[in-house]
This record gives sequence, C-alpha cells and structure tokens, in this order.
Amino acid sequence: MVQEKRIKPFLATYYNPHSFVSLKKLVCPPYDVISKDEKKKFLKSSSYNFCHVLLKKNTKSYEELGKTFRKWLKEGILVEDNNPAFYLTLQNYCYNKLPIQAFWININIFDLLSRI
Repeated sequence: MVQEKRIKPFLATYYNPHSFVSLKKLVCPPYDVISKDEKKKFLKSSSYNFCHVLLKKNTKSYEELGKTFRKWLKEGILVEDNNPAFYLTLQNYCYNKLPIQAFWININIFDLLSRI
C-alpha cells in the first residue's frame, strides 16, 4: 500500500516580538554566503544576532551552538508558536545589482522527507 504524502503545518520558532522592536541587528543571510568580514559584523551587531547560533566561532562546537539556541528559547529570546501553521515569507535582496522581492510558503519538509 502506498502511503499518502502530506505537507503539514508546523510550529515556527522566531524572535520574541515583545522583546525586540527591530530585527535589523538580529537577522543574517544564509550561512553559506556570509564572508569572514560580514560574520564579524553580524556577531558584533547584537549578542542575539542569529550568527551566534548559525556559525561556529573558532573554538565553539555545533553542540555549543545548540546550547545557545536552547538557552535563547528558555530565556524567551526566541519563542515558538502555540499552533501549527504555514508561514508566508517575504524577502528583499539584490542579485547582480537588481532588486529582487521573493515570496514563498515555508513548509515542514523534514516531516515530508521522513515519509519517502
């Protein structure tokens, strides 16, 4: 019998909107496009910039990054939604000096992949 594949809503984790007015000093691009200079800039911008859990420092292990992430959850820096949902994302960026605005829906791909 073929198991039906379903895309399910999930619980998002995000910065606590009651703790931060702006996300500007907290967010960073994907890990694979951050230069060494950008990494330094992001790490200095805020002790809660996501680079602190995304990128290893010289002596930090991935386990330590995970501890930081869990600490932020425990302290309420990051919060998780109460109800599973789908999430619409808007991102503005430049590619070859052209402004791009991209929309997409975030899905729980890991649950879907575990069924294949």
